[in-house]
Amino acid sequence: MSSNNRILIKNEKVMMSTPPHIIGRGAMGEVYLATYQEETVVVKKSQRGVIDNTLLQEYSNYFKLQNHRNILKFYGVIKDTGDIRDGRYSFSLVLEYAPNGNLSSYLKTNTVTWSFKAKVCRDIALGLMHCHDNNVLHFDLKPENVLLDKDLVPKLADFGISKSKSQMILDNGKAGGTMNYVAPERVCRDMKMRGFFDKYA
Repeated sequence: MSSNNRILIKNEKVMMSTPPHIIGRGAMGEVYLATYQEETVVVKKSQRGVIDNTLLQEYSNYFKLQNHRNILKFYGVIKDTGDIRDGRYSFSLVLEYAPNGNLSSYLKTNTVTWSFKAKVCRDIALGLMHCHDNNVLHFDLKPENVLLDKDLVPKLADFGISKSKSQMILDNGKAGGTMNYVAPERVCRDMKMRGFFDKYA
């Protein structure tokens, strides 16, 4: 059985809430609450009328990073019905639901201990080590992209702009990200700092 068959989920296996419940919205599309194999999950849909390269990239990265405690669990892909030329959704990702939301929102509404902060930092580092061990550079690590499960375990998410080292070379070192969280050596005009980034990224 090919890897494509292993990750393809039949539409009827994923039950969307009625009416559809949107829990997130961004430039890429919308995130809906759903049920799959008796578990609450989220379905991330692309809003483009064609298969979106960034969502494909995100699928590819989640597939490489499966089965780690600090990476959002990836269940598979739904091939949506309908003619993609009519502007309807083309395909969707089925991902773990993190009921405690993102780290940024959680810290704004909860008082946490130093031991909690240390544990979160350790778990984020473990998630990043797993990414780097699998040749995935996140490029948009920020509190909004760290989700918390029911036990407050941090999960790295949103791998749409993540790249491999070889992709970085092909793209001449260009990478996106949120400016407030970009490492200074990536945007510095100083050639020594840029060389440091190119060597150790």
